[in-house]
Amino acid sequence: MSNVMVAFLFSLGASAWIYTKMMKSNGGQTKSALTVAGVVAFILFLFLLTVLDKLTN
Repeated sequence: MSNVMVAFLFSLGASAWIYTKMMKSNGGQTKSALTVAGVVAFILFLFLLTVLDKLTN
C-alpha cells in the first residue's frame, strides 16, 4: 500500500475519532467539531506522510 494511502486512512480514522470526542465535549456544535477534525486530519496526514517517506527512502 502506498504511503499516501496509509497516511490518508490513518488521518481519516483519527479525524472520525476526534470528531466524536469533540461532539461529546462541546455539546453538539457540528461546525466547530468539523473544523477541529479537519484541521487535525490535515496535520496528521502531512506528518505521517513525511514520516513514512523518511522511513521508506
